[in-house]
Amino acid sequence: MARRESRKSKKRVSRVSHNSREVVGVIDRIVDRQTAVILIEEEGKQLDVSLQQLPMQATSGSWLRITLQEEEIVSLEIDTTLTKQMEARIHDKAQRLRARRKVSKFRKK
Repeated sequence: MARRESRKSKKRVSRVSHNSREVVGVIDRIVDRQTAVILIEEEGKQLDVSLQQLPMQATSGSWLRITLQEEEIVSLEIDTTLTKQMEARIHDKAQRLRARRKVSKFRKK
């Protein structure tokens, strides 16, 4: 089991060199069918990226793993697990809101 842990940490080291780092962002919207606006919440940043740079299956709401090297994008990859988790979370919240609306705060006379 110790071998697996060391392999995982080696992969991380090889993916992120001393000049690069990996962050997570979400495609917030697509502007003019040319540019994707990606929000990186942990850094409070917004990236404007050409649609040609995105993975083919990426759409608004997709979560991405972004490798940056000196603030330039080196790679973009869809995080399908995180995307599905966030979609489920949003769906659950929407259902709770809809359920609350069915019960009126006002009594009928």
